[in-house]
Amino acid sequence: MPTDQPDQPENGSADEVQAEEGKAAEPKPGDPEYDWTQHYPDGTELFRYTFPGGPTVALKAFGTIYSKTWLYKLRDIESDFEVEFAAIDRAICPTGRSLLMELDDANGDPIDDLWNAWIKAGTSRGGEDEGLTPGNSKSSPAQ
Repeated sequence: MPTDQPDQPENGSADEVQAEEGKAAEPKPGDPEYDWTQHYPDGTELFRYTFPGGPTVALKAFGTIYSKTWLYKLRDIESDFEVEFAAIDRAICPTGRSLLMELDDANGDPIDDLWNAWIKAGTSRGGEDEGLTPGNSKSSPAQ
């Protein structure tokens, strides 16, 4: 029996199919193309890091989280790793923190790799100055 309605494909209209394809194509947290800015206040300077063979995460730039007041609050922390974790926690959004919890440490130490890249990027003055890297407690003077 003929109807006045056009034939509909079994899997939905073209608009529905296109909408589903758009959803699948949107980057998710951890994807290199993911927009991390939505997790931070407008204008926040971010440091993006891609773990070898793993996800990409963004956290506030190293220099933006430090203040003498914050360091004063940390003065009784007894170990370097507690300071490192406190710094990362201060800089990263909850979504990024979830990604860190899912990292596989079977081959290496991804959090240590993130820490070293983050402090190097945040303390280097460019050129050959490596900033605060392991074995280098201070940056070379600016020229």
